[in-house]
Amino acid sequence: MSVVSLYDRFGSGIRDLFSSAVSIKILLLLLESDYSIPSICARTGHVHAAVLTRIRRLEEHGILSHQTETYTLTTLGTVLATKVLPLYTDRVAAVNREEEKIHDTPPAPGSPIHGNIAKMPSFAPPPDLKDHYQQRMKEINLVCRSAIRTRMLLLLLEGTTDRDDLRRATGCGASHFRTNIRKLIDAELLNESMDGIFLTPRGEELTSLLSEIVPVTALILRHQKFWQNHELKNLPWFALAAIGDLAESEIIHDDGKEYFTTYEHYLGIIASARHIHGITGMANPGIADAITRRVIEGFPGEIIVTPELACYLFEDHYRDKVQYISTIPHFRFLVTELPIPPCMTVTDAYLSMKLFLKGSDTYDFMNGFVSTAPGALAWAERTFEYYRKSAVPIEEYIRQHRDVL
Repeated sequence: MSVVSLYDRFGSGIRDLFSSAVSIKILLLLLESDYSIPSICARTGHVHAAVLTRIRRLEEHGILSHQTETYTLTTLGTVLATKVLPLYTDRVAAVNREEEKIHDTPPAPGSPIHGNIAKMPSFAPPPDLKDHYQQRMKEINLVCRSAIRTRMLLLLLEGTTDRDDLRRATGCGASHFRTNIRKLIDAELLNESMDGIFLTPRGEELTSLLSEIVPVTALILRHQKFWQNHELKNLPWFALAAIGDLAESEIIHDDGKEYFTTYEHYLGIIASARHIHGITGMANPGIADAITRRVIEGFPGEIIVTPELACYLFEDHYRDKVQYISTIPHFRFLVTELPIPPCMTVTDAYLSMKLFLKGSDTYDFMNGFVSTAPGALAWAERTFEYYRKSAVPIEEYIRQHRDVL
């Protein structure tokens, strides 16, 4: 699904976010640190009632959480805030440099791990937050509060340049179309010539930022209730920065009538897989058997596990199965000492994840986060490769640590 298509579906929620100066300022402020409501009021210049209303709204979307009297961004909220920050400050280059600097090269297998390698970079807002917001507000609001103008810019970024094609794609009447084009030209975001309509450098910069904000916001809005109770943990920053690639996704869940829905769906994914890449800290006999059957049928697989699970797999209950499947040339168990992300399986056709319940290290096995979108599969493969680079074969790990197991 293109960014324009995502905007068509979730644009009202995105416009709601940008219609509130309070929400934007809270997002940017909490990049710096956790704050109480009185401190947020003092830093943003808004009254208590307005701040509290928007904080509750952001909490409902899973963007904020709080402990005692202070509020903090969730992981997903932090990703969104880092996408919004360059709109209101002159920090596009700085953000890009930070993302490049921590494109998360994992430590080599066996090397010591210091701290949390998935830690996010620091993107602190300027101390004069209110002034920066006021300076950029007019331009941003001109675009972001208008569905037509936002859609125009996104279409131009995707390559539409012909005036008539652009008008048809936006669904505008001739007069309305001319009015909106003129506003964008006057704001120095567009140029028009005999050859068509084009983004100016500033227009391209602004629209490129919007094209990153739309998928992340769509992911939040699409699964709003889900994010209230779940969180992303331990993912490297490059994966979090691209989390909008998961916007085309669904939640499959068990309920009182269909208790094994997620389990059966997962078995179906494995049964049709032409390759299997997995990261997990948990074992399940039924899933292990399903993977074994598929591998015996000739399809390759690699499963990355935690040290704790590696040891467990060599206990009596699993040892024979592990030793048997490990003799098959196109299958490997690998062990990583990195903090692992949500349980994840990616095949040629599916991504399936089990996320952490909020505030815990417990996976939620009653709700499955799934996608078949090419972008989501590519995201999962990049994430898997990151962990694979730091992993060692399970036999080697057991041999190296035999004395302490």
